[in-house]
Amino acid sequence: MAWPMLAIGFSVAMIQRGRAGFARLKEVFDAKPEVVDGPLALPVNLEGHLRVQDLSFAYGENKVLSGVTFEVPAGTSLAIVGKTGAGKSTLAMLMARLLPTPKGAVWLDGFDVCDLPVSGVRGVIGYAQQDAFLFSTTVARNIGFALDDPESAVSFERVQRAANHAQVHDEVTWLPEQFDTVVGERGVQLSGGQKQRVALARALLWQPLLLILDDPLSAVDARTEASILDAIEDHSKKSTLVLVTHRVAAAARCDRIVVLDRGQIAEVGTHAELQAAGGLYAQFAEEQRMASALAELSEVAE
Repeated sequence: MAWPMLAIGFSVAMIQRGRAGFARLKEVFDAKPEVVDGPLALPVNLEGHLRVQDLSFAYGENKVLSGVTFEVPAGTSLAIVGKTGAGKSTLAMLMARLLPTPKGAVWLDGFDVCDLPVSGVRGVIGYAQQDAFLFSTTVARNIGFALDDPESAVSFERVQRAANHAQVHDEVTWLPEQFDTVVGERGVQLSGGQKQRVALARALLWQPLLLILDDPLSAVDARTEASILDAIEDHSKKSTLVLVTHRVAAAARCDRIVVLDRGQIAEVGTHAELQAAGGLYAQFAEEQRMASALAELSEVAE
């Protein structure tokens, strides 16, 4: 009698675990995405002209953006600068259609992105964020995520070239299995700077029409940043670039600069214009200049 009773107990436990697992999966399968396709097909021959018109957004009762308006002509670059909590990352995700963009607020070549298919819009946008998400697979597969055949020789050449542009190639070659090294869950085997640069290489790999970079260089040193910015600047000649950054040295390379403050645009202009205006941007520039000078003095003292 003992064995039948043990079998019944085991079966009951399995059924209960199965019911609990099914309930969790059902929540996922029944969930409706907040970001949905529009009725129009993706236009052919897009140029990458981006326009943000009176964009406001809130997380529940917390309003993050209010009346944000700017334009980025095709083939030009724009830097978005602001303090922590100013709404920069939210703005970047709305432009990349990673959040439910309000209708009539973001336009691509004159088309409301809400009227276009989500996969189509995301297919012409390269996006790299500060908190990079990496898959638990090899470095090569993480960089070549957008490629149809990441294992081919041609694809591997593109992966290496993108890694060079992101200034992570040499560090990858030091890993135990180089580009075949498995990075672990969310890239746990890599440092913060390495993860950022692998994600940046992934965005640069396929030369998107619109490149949105959300502070992807916060964990790298100034020399590495300058080399990466040279590569990004060269890449921006072939596409439209939106660079979210807190560093004035990076923003100064862009054609125009938008300064966000508490979810609203405080200043717009070129680096020289904003420096001369003596406003918030000029304050950022002076603070960073002094911080850099103090760091140099500390190095000399040591």
